[in-house]
Amino acid sequence: MTTTHQRQQKILDCLKKDDVCTILDLAELLSVSTMTIHRDLDKLAEQGAIVKVHGGAMLRLAAPSSNPSSACLMCQQNVRSQLAFVLQFDNDEQKQACCPHCGLMMLNMQDPALMLATDFLNGNKVNALQATYLINPALKTCCSPAVISFASNEDAQRFQQGFGGELMNFSEARVFLNNAHAIPKNY
Repeated sequence: MTTTHQRQQKILDCLKKDDVCTILDLAELLSVSTMTIHRDLDKLAEQGAIVKVHGGAMLRLAAPSSNPSSACLMCQQNVRSQLAFVLQFDNDEQKQACCPHCGLMMLNMQDPALMLATDFLNGNKVNALQATYLINPALKTCCSPAVISFASNEDAQRFQQGFGGELMNFSEARVFLNNAHAIPKNY
C-alpha cells in the first residue's frame, strides 16, 4: 500500500510525462478510488504544484517569461481571468490571450504543446481541444465576434438559451474565426 506522499509523487511524475491526466486514469494507475485522487489533487493544488482542470489535473504552468505584462499578444487588451486563453510551449514559455477569440487566432501563428481555455462559468482551465465555444452571444467581451468557452457542453447550451449565439467545438470555432477574419480578394 502506498502512502499519500508516494501517491502524490506518482501523480506528479505522471503529469510531467503526459502534461494532463484524468482523475479516472490516475485512480486506475494507482489502484485507488477517484475520491482519493480528488483529495490528493486538492493537496497538490494547495501546494501550488498542479492545477485542477475539468476531469483531471495538469502541472502548474510556469510564469510567462516572454511577456511579463497581462496584455494580450493579439490585441493588447488586458487579460481577464474569466476569459483567458493560454498557450504553453515545449520550452515552458507561456503566452496569454485575453479571450478564446484571440487565443484561437494566435494558433495561426504559433504551434503550442498545450492550449488551455477558461471555463466562463467557474474559471477552471480546460483543455482547449475539448472545450465548447459559444460564438457571438449577446454579451459584450473584449473582442468581436465575442467567443466564450465552457468545459461542459450542457452548461454552454444553457448559457446559449439566455444569451443566444452559436455553439461550436474547437475545430468549428477555428474555421469560423478564420473565415470571419478573411480578407476578400479584389479581382
